[in-house]
Amino acid sequence: MNHATKLALSAPVHSMLLYRRPLHPELFAMKGRKTLKLLPFSSQHPSGVLEVEAWLLPLGHMVRTQGKQHCLTELVTDRDGGLPTQGVLQSYATAGDNDYELVLEDAALLYNASTQTENLSPRLYASTLADQKALAAETGAMLHIWPLTSPSGDDAIGNPHAPHVHAPHAPHAPHAASSTSPASMCLSLLELAVYDDELHVSSTHMHPAQGLVLRTQSVLQRV
Repeated sequence: MNHATKLALSAPVHSMLLYRRPLHPELFAMKGRKTLKLLPFSSQHPSGVLEVEAWLLPLGHMVRTQGKQHCLTELVTDRDGGLPTQGVLQSYATAGDNDYELVLEDAALLYNASTQTENLSPRLYASTLADQKALAAETGAMLHIWPLTSPSGDDAIGNPHAPHVHAPHAPHAPHAASSTSPASMCLSLLELAVYDDELHVSSTHMHPAQGLVLRTQSVLQRV
């Protein structure tokens, strides 16, 4: 079996899940963490102050918002098992282009999410990886880069001081080549931004198998 075939067989399959509950950090290998608060435009708004916590994970992320009337957790992951099933609002595979909308009536919040996957040539993959590194340097987004030979991300290039939490995460390509060229690197990027009264979450997750690039965008806004 040649190297290209091994990569094709090891391509991860991502899912996006929405929970109405928080998730425990010990379930995941956290590579970065960020918190912020989103103040209401009116003290009478039922959502109150929104407390936001975000985790950067190898090939995924978690973003939780907590208010007076709700808890909403967005999880993007390539894991195919071992995830909580209680409190799931929505779960779907991210292959192709997807859009999702959810109204949290009790908290007067509107959530919109979109996911997009594409497969790039090695040259375009390496160029996209460089672009993402530049974007993180410009915006301060959380960034984690690691070689394909370290599927859990222990040999990271980005976030060297981020805490590591062991998780039972199955490796995708334990026998892949040990090259650390850009076309053989994995990447996860997570950016949070607040615009007026909206929380914007953008992520990019890249895996060399088939030049996989997953991009997600979500917006949580008060209505």
